[in-house]
Formats: sequence, structure tokens, C-alpha cells
Amino acid sequence: MKQIILQRLTLVNFKGIRSLVIDFDPVQTYICGENGTGKTTVFDAFCWCLFGKDSLNRSDSNFNIKTLDENGSPILKQEHSVTCVLLVDGNKVELQRKYCEVWTKPRGTTEETLTNHKTEFYINDVKQSTKKDYDAEIDAIIPEDVFKMITNPLFFTGLRPEVQKDMLLEMAGTVSDDEVAALKPEYLSLLAQLQGRPLTTFLKEVSARKRAIKDELSTIPASIETAQRIRPG
Repeated sequence: MKQIILQRLTLVNFKGIRSLVIDFDPVQTYICGENGTGKTTVFDAFCWCLFGKDSLNRSDSNFNIKTLDENGSPILKQEHSVTCVLLVDGNKVELQRKYCEVWTKPRGTTEETLTNHKTEFYINDVKQSTKKDYDAEIDAIIPEDVFKMITNPLFFTGLRPEVQKDMLLEMAGTVSDDEVAALKPEYLSLLAQLQGRPLTTFLKEVSARKRAIKDELSTIPASIETAQRIRPG
């Protein structure tokens, strides 16, 4: 298991924050304040730097990264970036994600026009050729689902049961059916009935037998009535 320590987070024109540098204490750093003072923005910046999403799992095309002016309009021709410095098993890793405007000068005009946006990725000040290269480095440090699980207490409970099971088994290691059955005597009886079949298959068979018995029981009153009618007087 890796030891990952966030040492520094630098925001430049990210959402409502024009410029901010946070140096994190090795033990603990408190980020507190009243509503609307930027607490969530700091966490959004960290998530975006790593995965290109905010804390609500929205991609950068679905939330406003740019800083707004007093009229609520985006401030153009500004650098938008987040840089985080991590200590991964004692090794310093600097990650940076930049959101850049693409300005072009249409033919026959003298003024530039904002035509698109692009995202640039840097690892230890080296620009990455593709997003895929950057994502691979992040995944090697900490997979996105693991990050969400340790930073969001509601993430795990919102997963499908089979996904929860796989994650728990991955953390706990392989556990055999015999080891589980040894915990309670009734589990041993269930294991014997399974006869090597998956539990889901066994449950389907039990449900089918229950339906058949229920259908048979529903015919008993009519059979009794018929028997009473033909009974000799």
C-alpha cells in the first residue's frame, strides 16, 4: 500500500479563487470558513487536478472553471490551472492540469476570437503528450475509485452490491466458502445444499420450487370441493 501525502496545492484562476497556495502540514491542515468562502472549491481543485472532475463527479465541461467578474461573466485570456505536489512513498511528484483558451484570428479580420478550449497536462514540469499518459500516471498513484472511497463516506454505500463485495474481497483477501461456513453450523448445512453451485443459482432454484408449491397449494381447495361433490351420499 502506497503512502501518499499532499504537500502543496496551487490554484490559479480556478472558479472563484484567483490565486491561492496551500502548504499542507505533515500531520494536519484545517480548511474552514463560512459558506461560500471556498472550502468546496479547494477540494474541487484537488479532484480536478487528478481526474478532471469536481467533487460532484462533473467533468470540466459541466462546471465553470473560469473565474467570473463582478457581472458574472468569465474573465477571458487568463491561465486556469491547478498544481498539486504529492509525496508518494517518499518521492516527490508534481502534477499540473491547465485549462487553456484557444484564440484564432478569422481570415479577413484583425481581432482574435475565442474558438475552443484545450487541457494541458504536466508531470514534474514535463508536458504530457496525451491525456491518456497523464491518466495512467494518476492511476498508478491512486485509482479514482479508491480516491473516492477514502474521501467520500457516501461513495461506497452508493455502489452496486456486487461491486461492494468485489472491493471488500480485494481488501480482505480471498476467503473460501469453507472458511465462511465454519463461522456458524447453519452455514455448513447451506454449503452442503449448494453442492458447488453459485448461491445465486441455488436461490433461483429455491424460488422456482416455492412457486411450484404455491401453485399446487392453490389447487387444493378446488380439489377438495370436487371430492366433496362426488362423494357418495
